[in-house]
Amino acid sequence: MQNFDDTQPVKPVMMMPEEEPRSGGPGCLMIGLLGLGVVGFAGVIIALAGFAGWSSGQRIAQTNATATTNAVIADQMNRLPADIASKNLELVKVRLQYLVTLTPGVAGLDEMIVTATALAMPTATPQPTATPAAVTPQETQAATNIPLVIEGSATPDLNPLLQQAQAAVATSDWDTAIDTLDAIMGYDPDFQTSTVNTLMFEALTSKALAMYRGGDTSRLAEANQLTDRASLYGNIETTELNYESLIASLYLDAINAVGIDYNLAIRKLTALYSQAPGYRDVFQLLVSQYIGYGDTQVAIGQPCSAVAQYQGALSLQENASVVGKRDSAQLACTNQQQGLGGTLDPNATPGGIAPVGVAPVGSQ
Repeated sequence: MQNFDDTQPVKPVMMMPEEEPRSGGPGCLMIGLLGLGVVGFAGVIIALAGFAGWSSGQRIAQTNATATTNAVIADQMNRLPADIASKNLELVKVRLQYLVTLTPGVAGLDEMIVTATALAMPTATPQPTATPAAVTPQETQAATNIPLVIEGSATPDLNPLLQQAQAAVATSDWDTAIDTLDAIMGYDPDFQTSTVNTLMFEALTSKALAMYRGGDTSRLAEANQLTDRASLYGNIETTELNYESLIASLYLDAINAVGIDYNLAIRKLTALYSQAPGYRDVFQLLVSQYIGYGDTQVAIGQPCSAVAQYQGALSLQENASVVGKRDSAQLACTNQQQGLGGTLDPNATPGGIAPVGVAPVGSQ
């Protein structure tokens, strides 16, 4: 008997090919070595960059140091002619001593030594001195006649200079005191700091106060600079200088507006006048600005505004000429307002007609 299963189609058996073993990738050792190489290369780059930055910083620092030294040399050389002219031999001596430590290379120093030597020779006591490398034999022979340059370090003996500054302060010679104290601090900022600062504060404040109270208004800005500098060495808040500086600043601010903007000048002068009505020419300036502004308004056909400015001047000072200008402007304003349908405004001027909103400049 035939088996039923024998009649079913037989499925062919598919033989799957055996998979070939995959070839292995790079090993862990190789990856590790590659990583170390990358890190090492990056480290070399960072080190080179750091060295380049350090080298650049060194060059910049060297350049700045050279510029600073050159500035000091130029300042000292610029001050020497005035010291020589005033026969301030002690200060000349200290400046030359400092500059000699920087030689060779200071242009013009030899000539300064010869000039100072000739100046001091009549009253000097012969004394051997150090000879700078750049000085010629003839100049060296002349220089040995006076103790202008002493052998030593870049910082000279500053005690004689301090005594000179103290004497200058005692005799109210503020310029000499300030110049001498500047030299002391330039050579050694730590030399007797308390004494030097006290002397400098007194010299600066005294000179500034003299300028504030002097008749030369062109020196007020310089006085403000001295005051600002004095604040570095002491407290100016408790001195007269504090008030003088404030008023001078207000005055200079107002002066800068005079001749440029009447409106602004009047406002600033009014503010100053309220603080110090007797200060310099502030009163005359304020009156003249009111009158000038009124004249300008008349010239451009604004008589009502001119009335307000003339009245502002008259509120400060009675003047027949200004009264005439005000009355003339008032008449023109009345006619103008009647022709344009204006309204009475009794508060603007005494019994006058003016458009609403017009008031003297400085009260706005």
